[in-house]
Amino acid sequence: MMSSLPSDADLFAALRKRTQKADEDGPPAPLGPDEVGADAMGPQEVVTYIMRSLKVDQGEDKVGLKALMSFAVKYDDGRAEDTLGQVQPGHFTSPAAFAEYLSSEPRYQTLNELSEWKPMGQPDFSNMSKMAAQKLLVRREGGNWEELFINMQLAEVGGDQGGLPRRRWLITSIYKQGTA
Repeated sequence: MMSSLPSDADLFAALRKRTQKADEDGPPAPLGPDEVGADAMGPQEVVTYIMRSLKVDQGEDKVGLKALMSFAVKYDDGRAEDTLGQVQPGHFTSPAAFAEYLSSEPRYQTLNELSEWKPMGQPDFSNMSKMAAQKLLVRREGGNWEELFINMQLAEVGGDQGGLPRRRWLITSIYKQGTA
């Protein structure tokens, strides 16, 4: 008697089920191109993914900052901050350069030493729900809670998915007021 092999879809579903069982404090599973589209990840899911990455990544590889940069609009205007003084994560060429910048700015040092974070309500949407801003509270071990804002936009990112343009939420800037 010959048994049938599981289909690719069944194998992928089993893999997804195993990787989603990761502890909330553990690193998030890597995402594929089909998993980062706006139909799969809204602003809250993007924020959760990058903040979980930042929290668990305190090592030299800076995988958390790499995750943040992978969701960022790429800028080549030569400025780390926009005209409002908000950091543009897509400006940096490497996670190490981004980490160095965060270390040199007192108000952003907490992001290199993140121990806890929590969202403050739902994202605020504007421009016919094409822009979103999420307010968070962040802190490092033994520190006070600090406000962090993550600004995002819904963008067309090329390619098509069944004849429709692929859209995803991208981070335009982050902003943290004051110092730690």
